[in-house]
Amino acid sequence: MSAKAGNLNESLMSCECRLDEDAFDKMSCINEGIHQGCGEVILILDCDHVPARDFLQHTVGFFLQDPNLFLLQTPHFFINPDPVEKNLETFRKSPSENEMFYAAIHPGLDFWNASFFCGSAAILRRKFLLEVGGIAGQTITEDAETALGLHARGYNSAYLLKPLIIGLTPETFDDFIVQRSRWAQGMIQIFLLKNPLFQKGLTIFQKICYFNSSFFWFFGIARSVFFISPLVLLFFGLKIYNASLMQVLGFAVPHLAAAYLLSNYLFGRYRHPFFSELYETIQSFYLLPAIISAILKPRSPVFVVTPKAVSLKKDFISHLAAPFYIMLFLAIAAYIAGVYRLLTIPGVFDSIILCMLWNTFNVVMVLSCLGVVWEKRQMRAMHRFATDENVFLDLKGGKSKDGNSKDKDSGVMVSATLFDLSLSGAGIRINSTMPEIEKNNSMKMAENNTTVGGIRGLGLTGEHIIIHAKDSYGNRYSLPVEVKQHRDKGDHSILGCLFTATNQADMTDIINFVYGDSSRWKFFSQRGKTAPVGYVSGFLLLIKTGIIGTLTNFRGVSYIVFDNIKNYMIQNKGA
Repeated sequence: MSAKAGNLNESLMSCECRLDEDAFDKMSCINEGIHQGCGEVILILDCDHVPARDFLQHTVGFFLQDPNLFLLQTPHFFINPDPVEKNLETFRKSPSENEMFYAAIHPGLDFWNASFFCGSAAILRRKFLLEVGGIAGQTITEDAETALGLHARGYNSAYLLKPLIIGLTPETFDDFIVQRSRWAQGMIQIFLLKNPLFQKGLTIFQKICYFNSSFFWFFGIARSVFFISPLVLLFFGLKIYNASLMQVLGFAVPHLAAAYLLSNYLFGRYRHPFFSELYETIQSFYLLPAIISAILKPRSPVFVVTPKAVSLKKDFISHLAAPFYIMLFLAIAAYIAGVYRLLTIPGVFDSIILCMLWNTFNVVMVLSCLGVVWEKRQMRAMHRFATDENVFLDLKGGKSKDGNSKDKDSGVMVSATLFDLSLSGAGIRINSTMPEIEKNNSMKMAENNTTVGGIRGLGLTGEHIIIHAKDSYGNRYSLPVEVKQHRDKGDHSILGCLFTATNQADMTDIINFVYGDSSRWKFFSQRGKTAPVGYVSGFLLLIKTGIIGTLTNFRGVSYIVFDNIKNYMIQNKGA
């Protein structure tokens, strides 16, 4: 019952602590014979979120400083591209969608003491949760609903803009829509059932913040109207924009230009121009039924789990693609209808030109949407992330190709750079030559083992070696790997390695090294940080992305059609 909120409350209520101040100092709870601790604070994580080992070190102190603090929220930080970034190949080339919310909007909410619970990567104070009966469950966005109720009681929240977890975002467009439909319905439920503007106990600024966060999700209606409106004039002659071309150039265009320029000035580091419009357009026609359903029956939506870690073995067309083909057909047909009206109906020149320009913007958006719904394959079960760390390779400390252990006393240590990493393996770069000072430092750190500057020609593919590394806290690790690929490239060599844990201790070391250090997430989030771009450049980039995406879509669909025809002919020939 109550889906995610019910599961959380079952865990919370199994520890029946007293609400006095001393209750949290004791190991006093027994549930089905298992002793449980009644900690004062609770860390909540989604099952696909992995916390750094220093998560509590960076967060718990906030609760010591403020006894009325009920929530400390940290950013959701994703290792993989969402389907828009993956299919349009914009990952790490433009700011991710969630960056706007967690790097710009949420710090603003925090300024007004309106930072709310986002469902994971957060710590809550148990005492205050028990006061309100646990995690709220009236809506399917139990996180924001819980925060709304506790803010209304006068308690405080805080936001720490530091990635302390790494997680997975939906990898297919279908799963993306499942997630966003749940968010939209849940926030609309909050707007209708617990309208923040009428919540007693909230400050005026908290009311505005919660109102904005919930009302935003009606954008599916606005975006659908935005696409349909120019078609109404071009197809049916209904004048929906009662203004001349000069009036638009004199009033509407300066207003739009100023709004976009200000938005880019304030948020250009977190969102490139027109990418908000793209994300809203790609969702709008699928969110529209969910929005209408929540409006008509605000208590009817049910919680649907978002699938994650989907492996796609080949490219394919999403089964949700049909509306975008229809939208493209209507938008192109609208040009023909517009030209016909220009030639046959006098006196509507201004309106037709305006609507055709408006329709052109919609066409650009639809082209990008078609690129999104062509799902590109995703073969990696474990996503790799970029890093830049000095390590040492013990070339003779692992096992030989025949599986026998090597003589560790005859180890050959090589200085190298770790440039990408995942739970399954690592990418390593080794310079063929090292400066003398680097050789000296390498020899000291290798503790008198032989240190060499390059491995060209050694042919390490298939060899088992040891990676010696340490994290930012000075913890040292010895990680066994098998070299799956060895390429000499210019003045350096590249090794593609697979971790080869043979026992639980090895696996624990690998997990602690890969996911344990939050400074690595900071590096990953800042690496390749894209600079703000102008609106002309942003629009041209969107056009380029849309054209490439559409061509990829049409080429993929044509292959599917030809394959089906070929298979049909083969089957009929055999018959």
